[in-house]
Amino acid sequence: LPFNRRQYWADKECREYGGDKDCMKWDLFTECNPPENCLERFECAAGRTGRLCREALDGYFRVGSQWWFKCSKYGQLLTSVGIVIVVLLWFAIEVIATNRYVAMSVALIFVQIVGMISTFGLKWHSILHGLNTILEIANFDVDFVSPFCLVTWSAVSSFYMQLVL
Repeated sequence: LPFNRRQYWADKECREYGGDKDCMKWDLFTECNPPENCLERFECAAGRTGRLCREALDGYFRVGSQWWFKCSKYGQLLTSVGIVIVVLLWFAIEVIATNRYVAMSVALIFVQIVGMISTFGLKWHSILHGLNTILEIANFDVDFVSPFCLVTWSAVSSFYMQLVL
């Protein structure tokens, strides 16, 4: 049976690879973004799983879309500190700076729009991955520090937390 090469993702559930479901022929092998997420023979890099290896395995958490860590005492501390930093940053920019300086408000809107564009599934140059991570912070993305080590976290949790902010 065929298998994917490094930097490409393939769904091992497809019939073409010995699975049980029918898959679109044009979608059999998909280039990973970032490429280091996907290993060969249907494997993902450490701590990753799911489509294009973008989800965290149990026992792992992510900071931004680029850094993945194993849950531990330090992981719980890093998650807690990261959440506090994102909330404080949101407060500092949204409540203090943008209310005092109109130019800061316009700059924030620009950075947020660029941040939204950076989340599109385009093939960004590897140099831009770090910049895209910074733009995630500017969008006050509550999933920037995913608290998988502390609580059960889902898309619904993320939605309600974003509403609170």
